[in-house]
This record gives sequence, structure tokens and C-alpha cells, in this order.
Amino acid sequence: MANTKPTLSDAGLWQPVTDKNYLSSSYNGTVVANHTLIPIGNLGQYGLLVNGWAFTGSPPAFSSTVPVSLALFTPSALGTVTVNTAAYITDPVNNGSQSLIVADFNGDGKPDIFLAPYNETPWIAMPSTAYLSNADGGFTKVRLTDKLIAHDAQLVSVNGKPTVVTATYQTGKSGDYSPSYTFSDGRFFQNLSSALTTPNGGSSITAGNIGPNGELEIVVGDIAVNYNAATNHAEAMNIQVFSGAQSQSSPLQIITPYLSTLPQYKDFVSLSGPGTTHTYRLWTDDVNHDGKPDVLAGESMWSASSSKFPSALQILINKGDGTFKDATAALNPDMNLNVSEMDYNPSFIDIDHSGIKTYLFAGSTSWNAPSRQADYVLLNDGTGRLYVAMHDQFKTLAASVYSYLGMTFNSTSTPPVFIAVPQSDGSLNFVAEVHSAIKDTALDAYTTVYEYVNVLSQYNPTNDFLESVVVSDRNNSMLMRTWAGNDTFYDTNANVKPAHIDGGLGMNTSVYSHNMSSYTISRGNEGSVTVTGNGIADTLVNIQALRFSDKASNLQIQAQAEAAPAADVTRLIELYVAFFNRVPDADGLSYWIANKVSGQSITQIADAFYSAGVQYSSLTGFTSTMSNNDFVNVIYKNVLGRKDGADAEGLAFWTVKLSNGSASKGSLVSNILDSAHTFKGDTNYGYVADLLDNKIAVSKAVAIDYGLNYNSANESVSKGMAIAAAITSIDTAVALTLTGLSVADLHLL
Repeated sequence: MANTKPTLSDAGLWQPVTDKNYLSSSYNGTVVANHTLIPIGNLGQYGLLVNGWAFTGSPPAFSSTVPVSLALFTPSALGTVTVNTAAYITDPVNNGSQSLIVADFNGDGKPDIFLAPYNETPWIAMPSTAYLSNADGGFTKVRLTDKLIAHDAQLVSVNGKPTVVTATYQTGKSGDYSPSYTFSDGRFFQNLSSALTTPNGGSSITAGNIGPNGELEIVVGDIAVNYNAATNHAEAMNIQVFSGAQSQSSPLQIITPYLSTLPQYKDFVSLSGPGTTHTYRLWTDDVNHDGKPDVLAGESMWSASSSKFPSALQILINKGDGTFKDATAALNPDMNLNVSEMDYNPSFIDIDHSGIKTYLFAGSTSWNAPSRQADYVLLNDGTGRLYVAMHDQFKTLAASVYSYLGMTFNSTSTPPVFIAVPQSDGSLNFVAEVHSAIKDTALDAYTTVYEYVNVLSQYNPTNDFLESVVVSDRNNSMLMRTWAGNDTFYDTNANVKPAHIDGGLGMNTSVYSHNMSSYTISRGNEGSVTVTGNGIADTLVNIQALRFSDKASNLQIQAQAEAAPAADVTRLIELYVAFFNRVPDADGLSYWIANKVSGQSITQIADAFYSAGVQYSSLTGFTSTMSNNDFVNVIYKNVLGRKDGADAEGLAFWTVKLSNGSASKGSLVSNILDSAHTFKGDTNYGYVADLLDNKIAVSKAVAIDYGLNYNSANESVSKGMAIAAAITSIDTAVALTLTGLSVADLHLL
């Protein structure tokens, strides 16, 4: 479980700029830091990479770009990380970057690093830097011969091959125009053809086999419409989708960024103009798990004149024809728009090995505004519906980190950035990044460092996300899972292909829109259940109940009944027969089994049955004012099959016991049930025991084997009574047909 008071520990310092030629009283080495995770070792652990880029003022303080030192933090068995660059990287100095790419480019089974260079002063195109894994367990630095200013660089898969695509700034600057990169024959190859470039500018990019038949497509953000250089404003900044085969042609689709669709922001003046949205990042993931890549867009209306600009994560779902629909309002309704820009380099990781990624956003620096921190842990139920697992918690953690560092935290402090580090058990710890400074005596000036603090939260969504999720729209998903709430899955917009659904912890239900009899239901391996029919082919795991338009099935009562004493289960079924002359519904029987296991006696339960019978007097014949004679007659009819009730001798015997208090209604019923079984094999009255045994057998089939419930209490009583009435001492088949279910379609044993 998550630590309510996480343990904090030192993770180390990072000084991004160490070259004394670039440090002075006018520039202290501050960079825009960015981060990403990197797999380290063979135990499923992650380390942390940190890099950044420099802005030295306008006009710039230097005529050359500021070199930045990459930092590598490696994990420990305790779930912490520690700065450990020198053990892996001999020369960490590079040309700065706004993106960190980690992939196994050289095919040795270990991660490599690619840094596409970026700077905003003095706007000089520089070569990319790569760090390739080597046989010694470290990294070998490679300096490419390209030159670019990459506002964005993204790792994408093109025909199964890891590929880096870039969106570069030109604006009269020298450098390569939005190249892409692949690796083969021991080196990186730069591609300057039109296939993977941004045809109309833009500052963000992603790509992949997005088309209807897996064709290559490119998605580009921040394409200006009617840009005015004098005002630096545009009429709009759109997202555009292009064919990879014809990327210089007209776009396949023009998409309005989400913030620009909201009326409350139509007049908000961003850097690019009123109502204009900056799409600073685009990412690709199969968000709704239908087998087609979708796109997520990081957006803001960033403004130099206002710190209260909105930010959003837009969700664009692949329609299957190479274009997208904006599903942000439906799939991401919970994120606060009044936050700073989110992480430019988030990690999308399958932390629980479910096949569904969790989105880990470390936020960006929220200068002097803790309330606008943009750190998020976003969970996806598999349909693309996102849930905010962690956000507000970081406000509390921020104060703890400041206290640990001996600093004061208040409403005007700049909060730490929290970088999630997944653990092998599916939990998350965090590393807090705090902007700080140290005194350089040689320069007689303070220079920038970043302090890193381990925050051992051990937050595990599998156990700790307690919200009860309702998946009301499957959104064509073939893979869904939830967490620790009592969750419900509906079949709206189900994929025609097989789907796998895992309800996680809690009491979970899968709901189907047709009658139960129109589906085939089977138990599989390790507790799984399959439901097929009506365009559905579901494999269910950790689902406790099925609900259909006419009936429901309790999937856990078999195990519950097997774990309880068999005699107790049988007696509870007999109470249904005795009091109500009906077969039990599964949920009701489950409730009473649990009560019996918890210590309630059969007599106490029987007395409770009588009270319940009074509530449905029109069906059961019980009333609060009925005489002892009437009560005994009803029990004789139900248990012994005597239509006229008790004989005179039996009636007198039992009514005396009720009158003098030597028997309660509950104990009387148990005694009559015991008496009925004594007739087994009797020439004249053997039918009494046979009838009761058949009622028990049908009850077990209906309530335990089928797990059958009806969709209302009245129906459970009336249908259960009708089934019981059809049972004879020599036949059960007719009664079972009244369930409306075919044994051939139910394989639940």
C-alpha cells in the first residue's frame, strides 16, 4: 500500500553547466531541464536521465551555444535512485536538448540514448549526440555530423523499426530541416527526404503506421494559419495530419487544438494570438486498444504576459480511415485546465504488465505557483478513459520535500517537479527536482544546480486506486482493466474481435445488453470466464458477477459454497424451500452462507427468513399476524408437499411447541426438515424425502452452478417459486427449463 508519509532521501545534485567559459554573474547556468526514464539492469528497474537546454537572454550572453552535461541516476534495491553518471558515461557534455530518446537502436538488448540538440539563444544549429550501450555496461558517446535546432524529437515505430522524427526551428537559421533518424550497420542515418518531415512548419511531431491499412502518416502540431510576423500572431495554430507517402501535399485532416474549441478561452491572448493554442508535443499510443495508433497532444495557451494560461491533454482517437476524432471531453474530463504546461517528455509505461500504459507526467516548472503544478499520474482503463490517480497529492509532497531540504514552502514557492519511477512490483516512487544554487568562489557568483530527493511513496494503483469505475463505453477496446474499486463494464461499442477484461480488486460486474440465454458462458483456466454471443467474445478475469437484460449470474458463489460446510449450505437451501417454497437466488444464498460462516446460527437465520417472508406476504403467505396454526400449515405444504397442510396430530404437536416457547419458528422449521429426511426409502412416504431432495438439487443447480439471479427482488421470489412448484418427487427437468437457460450454453462448473 502507498505510504501516507513517504520516506525521503538524497538522490544527488546535478549541475547542468560546468564549463567556466559560460558561467558568469550575468548567466548562472540555469537550463530548462527535461527528464526520461531508462531501463537499468535485468530486474525491471528504471534509472533516470536528465538533460536540458539553455536560454542566456536576449540578446544572448554568448555567441555560441551553452554545453550541457547529461546526468544519469541509477536505481537501488530499495527503490531509490542516485546520481551515478561517471560510472556509465565518460563524457556527458552535449549540445543541450529538449527531448531525450531512449531505445535499443544498436540491437544489443540494452537501451541507447539519442539527444537531438536544442537552444533558444543564440539560435545556432548544432550536431546531435548519441550514447550507445557498450560491452562494458556503459555508454559510448557518438557525435553526429548533422546540424539542427529540434524543438521536438519523438521516438516512433515505422514498420516495426525504431525511428526518431524531429520538428526543427528554422526561421532563417542554418541547419537541417526536420530530419528523421534510423540506425543500421553500426551508425545513425539521417533522412532528409519529405517522407518524415513537417511539410508546413510546426513545432511538434509524431508519426507511425496510422493509416487504415497501416500506411505511414505524420501528425504535426503548431502549424500557423495566416501568421503575422509583425505581431508574432496567427489566426490559428492547428494540428495537421499528412500521408507519409505524400507529406508535402495537402493535409488529410486539420484538427483544432482542444483549448481553442472551448468558448471560455476564445479571447485569451496567448503568445501566438487570441484563442490560439500552442501544441508543444504530440505522442502516439493505442489509447483505446483497438489495434490502431492514436495521438495525444500536450497543449497550452502559454503567454509571457500572464502566468494563468490554461493547459490541456487532448486525446485524438484513430477513426480507422487515417483521420482522428477529438475525444478529449469524453475520455479526459477530470484533468484541471488551470495548470502549467505538462511534461514535455512524459513516460508512457505498462507498470502493471496489463498491456495498458500508465501516463506519467512530471509537469514543468510552475514558477511561484504551487496551485498550478502539473504533475500527474494518469490511469487508462483500456478504453482511453483517463483517471487522475495522483495530482493533488503532490502539493502535500512538495511541502515535505522543502522541509527535508531545510527550505520554507508557502503559496508563492516554486514547487518541485515530481518524476515517477516505476518499480518492478507495479508501484511508483518519485524523484523530486528542486531548482537551487551553489556558491562558486572562483566566479564569486551563485551557479545553478538541481537537487534531487527520493520520495518513496510506493503508490500502487492496483491496490491504492479505490475509485469505483464504470466503463459505460468500451470505445472499441479489446483490452480493459480496472483497479481496486467495485467496477462495472458495459458492452456499449464493443469490438467485434475478442476482448480481455480484468476487473482487478473489488466486486466487479460485466453487463450485457441481451438475454442471458443468448450467450454461451464458460469457465476457463485460473478463474477466467468467457462470454460469447451477440457480437461479444469476452474473456473475463477478476469479475464476480455477470448481468444481462433479464438475469444475472454470481460467479463467486461456487467457490464460496465449496469453502463452507456442505451441511450448512444444504440447510440454508432447505430454509428457502421451507419458508418460501422457492429455489434461492445466488446473491441471497451467498449472503446467508457468509452470515453462517461468520457465526450466525441456523435458527437465527431461519427467524430472519420468517421476517423476510412477511415483507412479501402476497407471495409467501406469511403475515405478521398469522396464527401458529397457519404457520405450521405453510411449512407442511412447502417441506412435506402436503397441499392441505398439517395433519391434526402434527399440527397440535408443533403449535404447542410454538405456544409454550420450546420452539421458535426458526427451530421448528429445522426440526420439520430433519423429519422429512427420515422418510427416505419409506414405502408410503418416501416421496416426501425425494421431493425435498429434488428441490435441493434444483436449488443447487440454479443458485450455485448457474449462479442465477433475477433483476428484481420480486422477480427473484416469483420466479424461484415457479421453479420450485414445477419440481416433483420424480422429475427436475421441467423445473430447470423454467430458468430459460440451456445447459449446453452454460459451462460454469
